[in-house]
Amino acid sequence: MNSKHLTTVIFSTCMAMGFAHFSIAQKGKEKEKEVFKFNFENTKGTVSELGQIDLLDGDVLSTMETKADLFMKDASADFSIPNNIFGSENPKNDQGETYGGIIAYKPGKNGDMERSYYTFNLKSGRNTLAMKKGLKYCVSYDVSLAESSKYAINNLGLYFSKSAFGAEPPIPGNTDEHLVLNATKDRVPRKIIKGFYGWERVGNVYTAKGDENFISIGNFQKNAAYNATDTPWKFEVVKKPKESEVESMNHAYYYVDNISIRLIDKEEECDCYMPVVQNVAESFSQIIYSKSIEIDEKMSLAQKIEAHEVHFRGGQSKFTSNALENLSYIVNAMKQDLQMKLEVSGHTDVKEDEAGNVDDQYKDLDRERVKAVINYLVKNGIDASRLTASHKSSLQASSDIVEGPDGDEPDLKEAKNRRVEFKVIK
Repeated sequence: MNSKHLTTVIFSTCMAMGFAHFSIAQKGKEKEKEVFKFNFENTKGTVSELGQIDLLDGDVLSTMETKADLFMKDASADFSIPNNIFGSENPKNDQGETYGGIIAYKPGKNGDMERSYYTFNLKSGRNTLAMKKGLKYCVSYDVSLAESSKYAINNLGLYFSKSAFGAEPPIPGNTDEHLVLNATKDRVPRKIIKGFYGWERVGNVYTAKGDENFISIGNFQKNAAYNATDTPWKFEVVKKPKESEVESMNHAYYYVDNISIRLIDKEEECDCYMPVVQNVAESFSQIIYSKSIEIDEKMSLAQKIEAHEVHFRGGQSKFTSNALENLSYIVNAMKQDLQMKLEVSGHTDVKEDEAGNVDDQYKDLDRERVKAVINYLVKNGIDASRLTASHKSSLQASSDIVEGPDGDEPDLKEAKNRRVEFKVIK
């Protein structure tokens, strides 16, 4: 393949944006115009095995021997949403019923050939995308690291090319003029993408060369680059979450969704150009608090319920196994007194509130947590009229935030604040 036709964009973390389904449209130089979007929703069948990208409508390719994957809500258990063979992930903001998945890294001398990629033909169908030479575009998509992953990497990329690559992926050099790195201006990588549970928006600004016919998503660096001392490419060994029951596998596997290309006039119009959120999100406490609950027969039913709390991972509203145990107890207790009503109060920590000010992904987590709890209770037989929601953000600390003569460490205090509490309404 002629190298002058190869263009790679390696992404930086950016602020979250949602998109609908596949389309291509370009109607002039407006200040900001989405010219391409794809979110895996248009399918023609149900997934039953790995590598079934042929179920996607549109001209979507996966040319490597290991094919990219597809997950959907109506599929069999191994390929379903949210739980599947590689882990658990909901569609972003509970929108949509389908997303993709790729192997981005496997160690070993054959690891380069054991990856998978998504490739999209920009010139297929009635509406074709002609990216105009010299114009700037904001390119981005959502990713989430699957819990089966033993590794995470810092160089997921979106690759523009004149031709679809064949049995081997193109590997441009670090100094290639078409290579936009997941790095600062002095080519220092920003971060390894290693967040389980929850989507991370990645992307960057790209100046078109005028010969873009295809885009491909994946990892475009050889394994050898990760061990070299003069390159910025990094991988990290990650530990599977305790509550995950999937098998750990020798790879870095990422769920993929919501691919977008937008025409812009200035680099500052692309949220991905200034990744302000990553520093806040990376500062989240990694502790998940598990409260010790003391119940005795002298306590009333209301007191027993109020002794329970639901705690969360930083930046998340997804239940842990301990949270599910506590919610199960509350469901059974409320079924003992059908007149009982509950106030369900959501809390965040300060860093989550700060993150919410710059990224909608973390906005109103107290509300999202209450919503998740109420949905669980209703789904398990508790009438919604018996439940009242309240939202406290980080303004009201937990009654047990301080323990011991010197109090808790900051990370533990934050973990205790990421919770939902229950109060029986008389």
